Amino acid sequence: MNNKSFWQYTGLSVIGTGHLKSNKPCQDSHDLKVINRWIILAVADGAGSAEHSDSGSKIAIEQSMKTLESELVNIGDNDTCESFLKNSLLKSASNAHKALLEYSDNNKIELKSLATTLLLTIANDSYIAGCQIGDGLIVYSQDFDGLPLLLIKPMHGEYINQTEFITDKKYMEKIQVVVKSLSVACISLSSDGLENLAYIYKTKEAHPPFFKPLFNFVYKTDNSDKRIAQLKGFLESDQVCCKTDDDKTLLIAIRKKDEI
Repeated sequence: MNNKSFWQYTGLSVIGTGHLKSNKPCQDSHDLKVINRWIILAVADGAGSAEHSDSGSKIAIEQSMKTLESELVNIGDNDTCESFLKNSLLKSASNAHKALLEYSDNNKIELKSLATTLLLTIANDSYIAGCQIGDGLIVYSQDFDGLPLLLIKPMHGEYINQTEFITDKKYMEKIQVVVKSLSVACISLSSDGLENLAYIYKTKEAHPPFFKPLFNFVYKTDNSDKRIAQLKGFLESDQVCCKTDDDKTLLIAIRKKDEI
């Protein structure tokens, strides 16, 4: 069966209005791929104060996705277990850090100038696993009518705009990895540019009115180009931009009902 029969998905990064005004590039990056029954989602948000963070987010995504693809392509029938998934995610983060360090050395720039967060998620019909360093949201729901839940709580410092980065020297002490043995119907990854709309800071929970319509939209929209166009319109709309001027990335994946 074709890979796309298991998952229906979309994803986009758009530049924030604040970055347009200050003539900064979009510092968010993302990727999303399906391998057999697995789906891989990745989001990186370059630090606004870091000069080369747009490059940093791209490198982190490219290297971590490359590692995860290799891990999942070579997975054995008996390897679908919590330890395998955890080790694969940590290996992907480690390789992303190494690639950033190599880039900084080769280009004679400070590693901190490439500062970026990194969110990774892999899932199939039996597991969901996530790895996160920094802010942003990894959200899932076990069924289409269920409550959207955070897989990992985003990292915030004393102030909401403070976080951790994959470029930090002690990033491995801060990284969060969660593996759950359960079947999910809906997954979303987003950068912190959407936290004002998608996250309830007081209770540290996902905001259901934000996610449920989006999950429903992706499920009901069969055409991938139409999904992208409508998602772009939403992320660039006044209702979103009036609450955030940051770059915004949103990935959504739905496992088809006949596969649940």
